[in-house]
Amino acid sequence: MDPIITVLLIVGFTVFMFVWEKVPIDVTSLIVMALLLLTGSVSMKEGISGFSNEAVVTIMFLYLLSAGLEKTGAVNVIGRYMIRYAGRGQRRSLLVIMIVSGLLSGLLNNTAVVMIFIPIVFRIARFTKESPSRLLMPLSFASIAGGTLTLIGTSTNLLVSGISVDAGYGGFSMFEFTLVGAVLFGVFVVYMFFVGSKLIPRRRNSQASLSDSYDLKDYVTEIVITQGSELAGKRIRATPLQTDLDLEIIEIKDKKGITWLPAYYEDLEENDVLIVRGSIEDIMHLKDIPGVAFTKSFQLEDDDLRSNETTMIEVVVGPNSSVARSTFDEIDFREQFDAIPLAVRRKGELLAGRLGEIELRFGDDLLLEVRKESYQTLLRSGDFIFTQELERPPVDKKKITAAFAITGGVVLLAALDILPILQGALVGIICMFLFKLISIREAYRDVDWRIIFVLAALIPLGTALERSGAADLLAGMLNTHLAVYGPLLVLAVLFAATTLMTSIISNGATAVLLSPIAISLAEQMAVDPKPFLLAVMLAASTCYLTPLGYQTNIMIYGPGNYRFSDFFKVGGILTILTMIIVTIMLYMIFFNE
Repeated sequence: MDPIITVLLIVGFTVFMFVWEKVPIDVTSLIVMALLLLTGSVSMKEGISGFSNEAVVTIMFLYLLSAGLEKTGAVNVIGRYMIRYAGRGQRRSLLVIMIVSGLLSGLLNNTAVVMIFIPIVFRIARFTKESPSRLLMPLSFASIAGGTLTLIGTSTNLLVSGISVDAGYGGFSMFEFTLVGAVLFGVFVVYMFFVGSKLIPRRRNSQASLSDSYDLKDYVTEIVITQGSELAGKRIRATPLQTDLDLEIIEIKDKKGITWLPAYYEDLEENDVLIVRGSIEDIMHLKDIPGVAFTKSFQLEDDDLRSNETTMIEVVVGPNSSVARSTFDEIDFREQFDAIPLAVRRKGELLAGRLGEIELRFGDDLLLEVRKESYQTLLRSGDFIFTQELERPPVDKKKITAAFAITGGVVLLAALDILPILQGALVGIICMFLFKLISIREAYRDVDWRIIFVLAALIPLGTALERSGAADLLAGMLNTHLAVYGPLLVLAVLFAATTLMTSIISNGATAVLLSPIAISLAEQMAVDPKPFLLAVMLAASTCYLTPLGYQTNIMIYGPGNYRFSDFFKVGGILTILTMIIVTIMLYMIFFNE
C-alpha cells in the first residue's frame, strides 16, 4: 500500500478512536504507535523517539515543579489571599479569580491551578451569594488564556516548540509570544467581565444543599430481598415498598442473574436484587423494613446515617485518578476510602442504574457519604478534586518560601537564557527533593502519565506524516487554494482548523497532527514557518468551544452543572475574538514589512 494512504488511514483511525472514547486515549495512542511500527511507516528509533523527546521530558519535569508548589501549600496560600481580596462583591470576586488564576497558569500547570482553586471558588460563591456556575467557567477559561503568556504555560506550547526544533527551525523562547498572549488574556478578561459572565446561566445555587444539587429526590440505589424475608412470595404492589414508601422499582435481578423490568403484579422472591428510585427520605427508611437489605457495596449502616459522624461531600474524579476506568465494585470503594457513593453525574446528567457497575471516568462528579474522620483518606489519595475546602495539615512557611524560590529561579534562568527550560526544571526538581518539598512517591503520583504517554506515542505520527509525504500532500492542497490570498487567510484557516479539531480530540494530538502540515505549507509558500506554528499552537491551547477540548473544562463541567451548549454559547464569541487577534497580530509581526 502507498505510504501516504497508510499514514492517512492511521490518522483517520486515530481521530475516530479519540472521538469514540470507548478506549482510553493513552491506550489508543500506544495502538497508533504500534501500527506505525508494524506498517513500517516509521523506523524503530523514530517510533520510540517520543519517550526521549525534549518537549515531553520537559512537560514531565514541569508537572513535578507544579506538584512541589501544590504539596507545600504555596498555591493554597495564594488562594487564601485571593479570598481576602475578593471580598463580598460579585463583580470584584470574578475579576480577582480571573486575574490570579490566569497569571498563575502562565507559570504553573493550569490543571493544578484549577484543581486547587475549585474549592476556593465555591467558598467565594457562598460568601458573595453568586452561582458557582458564574465563576467556575471563568476560572477554567482564565487558566487557558493564561497559558498563552509563556512557553511553559501549557504542554501544547512546549510540544509545538519541540516540533519546530526537530524540523530545524529552532524552538520558541520563554517570552517569545508573550505580547500576543498578553493581548489575548486582556481581551479575555474584558470580554468575560462585561459580556461572557452574563451569558453563563445560573445552573447551580451556591446556597443550595448537595441533596438539592444532585436532585436526591430522584435517588437510585440497590437492595436485596434477604432469605426468610416476609416480602418473598408477595406481589410488588402489596409490599411496604409500595404501600408505605413511594419507591419505583426500576429493575429486578434474580438469583440466576436474569434481569428484567418488573410489573407491579409480579411476586418477589428470596435473593432478588432490586434497583429502586425514590426520595432520599424513603431510601433511608428502607433500613427499617424487615427482610430488606442494601447490597454489600452500598450497605447503609446505622453509624453511617448519624449526622454528627458523617456528611455528604462532592468530589470530581481527577486527571491522574487511580479509580478512573474502574467501577465502584472493582475497587471496593467503601473499603478503600471509607465512603459510600450516593450518586454519579457525568457531563451534566445523573447516571441511573446500579452504581456499583458504573465505570468511573475523569471529570465524573461523585456525591459521597463520608465519615468525617475519613476526609484525609480521600485527600491523601490524590484521586479526587474537591468542591469544598477540607482541613489540611499546617503549612510550613519555610517550605513554601523554598518552593516559590525554586520555581522562580527556574523561570528566571530560562528567561535569561542561562539554562534551557529542561535543564533548569531538572535542577529545580532535584532541589525540591533535597529540601524534602515533595517525595519520590508523590512525584510519581502527580505526573499525568496519561498525557505523557499520549504525547510520546503520537509524536511518531507527526514524523510519519512528514516522512511519508502526507504532510506535503495536504499542505500542497491548502497552498493551491489559499496561497493566492496571502498569509493572512492561511493563518486564519490554520487557526480555525486547529480549533475545530481540538474541540473533538485532545489539544496535544491536534498539535502533533497539524504542526507538520503547517511547516510544509510554509516551506511551499517560501515563508517563515514560525507564525504558522504559532497559529496552530495558540489555537490548540485556547479551546473554549466545548468541555472536551481542554482538561480544565472537563474538571469544572460537573461541579458547575453545565450543559454542553453553555460552553459553545460563551466560548463561541471568545473563540472568534481569539482567532481575529491571533491572525492579525501574527500577520503584523511576521509579514507586515
